[in-house]
Amino acid sequence: MKGISFFKRKINNAVVLLGGGARGLAHIGFLQSLKENKIKIDLICGTSMGGIVGGLYAYGYEPEKLQEMVMNFDYKSFMSGLKIPFNVKIKSIFELLILTSYSKLTKKDEEDKIENVLKSLTNETNIENLKTKFFCVAADLLSGKEVIFDKGPLYKALRATMSYPFVFEPVYYNKMLLVDGGFLDNAPVLVARDYGAQKILAVDIHIPIKRESKDKLQNDFNKLKRIFAMTTEKLLEINLSKADYVLKIDVQRDTFDFSEPSEIIKIGKDKTDEKISEIKKILS
Repeated sequence: MKGISFFKRKINNAVVLLGGGARGLAHIGFLQSLKENKIKIDLICGTSMGGIVGGLYAYGYEPEKLQEMVMNFDYKSFMSGLKIPFNVKIKSIFELLILTSYSKLTKKDEEDKIENVLKSLTNETNIENLKTKFFCVAADLLSGKEVIFDKGPLYKALRATMSYPFVFEPVYYNKMLLVDGGFLDNAPVLVARDYGAQKILAVDIHIPIKRESKDKLQNDFNKLKRIFAMTTEKLLEINLSKADYVLKIDVQRDTFDFSEPSEIIKIGKDKTDEKISEIKKILS
């Protein structure tokens, strides 16, 4: 999906938004602070929730509108007749997009309801026609390779980058079977650099792995999860080291904990406000 032609113009700065489920709502607060300080973004990109927030922002949704969508989305009609696979109270479109398991919600002959929501939000606009340059990352299970969406339907790109395995059905598109790109590249800094970004700021919302007790690693499944976490952590560490500036936002929330979303957004804004002088040096 990579189309260099879209990025021929000089890119002075780029913002990379990491994935992280509910923690990704902090990106909205980050964008609010940038708007208040009149900081312009040339290229915004991301993975998973970072891709969702970045894509909707690039489409033209202001940070305030994104927060309004999070807080006030009327999901009731959309939820009619659907079975939610988690015992939680849904409060927002972002929560819906993350928590709703397509494979359990819909029958094989039904439409992809999540994709339809994304279509309605973006009017089936192509990425190359967005107000701000944008790309997001997915992973192709068939080829085992990273896939960069920088052209084509925005809704399809967002549907692919958010397809968290075992929660969402993979997206079959252009002979690819696509899942959440965070497992290969949760901080696509090098991709942004390939597109010519002069200065890159990454917004890091991930929770670093901590020392685990021996008791929790007795069964093979937990050992496998630990190995996977160690691998992705190392990849993330390498990619973040290539950014010119990393804004670390400490959001102590589980991936699927969308309670009090305004609090998460505020954490993002407060941290950005605190570091705004340093951020201006990178993005201005």
